[in-house]
Order: sequence, then structure tokens, then C-alpha cells
Amino acid sequence: MSDKQIDTVALYRKTAKEYLDKNYPDNQMNVLFGIKDRSHIEDLAASVIMTRDRIMLGGSFVRAIVDNDLNGAVERADLDAARALKIFVQVNKYCTIKTYE
Repeated sequence: MSDKQIDTVALYRKTAKEYLDKNYPDNQMNVLFGIKDRSHIEDLAASVIMTRDRIMLGGSFVRAIVDNDLNGAVERADLDAARALKIFVQVNKYCTIKTYE
């Protein structure tokens, strides 16, 4: 991966984390959805927006989220991802990259 690609991935990861921090602060993910491994959700959220924006191609679960394929997403989700389906749909729709040039 080139330095520019690494910077782009870092920007997307940061954006996903900031979106989740803003919308699901502290332990809200655990309380609302029973999710204990927040980092896994952050990784998937970053993959969702990178796939949506055609930066990198995510796995089959992420592609199902981006393609609005509920059946596919449910079939491919692990336990935490299944619990967080609402989060990923919101990330896909509302989490945007802000660039400053």
C-alpha cells in the first residue's frame, strides 16, 4: 500500500470512530446492543464507508450492508455484527468523509 492509500484508510478509520463516538458514546453499544468489542464494530464501520466510497472492497457482510441486502447481511453477520445491523445501516447512510484541501 502506498503512503497515500495508508493515509486514506487512516482517515476513514478515524471518521468511523468519530461517528460512533458521537452517536454511541461510552458504553451505549454494550447497553443498547450487548456489544462488548467496540473495536470490531469500528473496523466494520470503517469497512462499510470504504466499500461504499469504493476505496477498498469489504467482505461479504459489508458488501451486503452497502448493497442494502438485509438477507445477505443477516446470513453473513457474526453475533456482534448482527446485533449492530442498525448501526451499520446508519453508518452507510450518514457517515461521510470530510476533506479539507
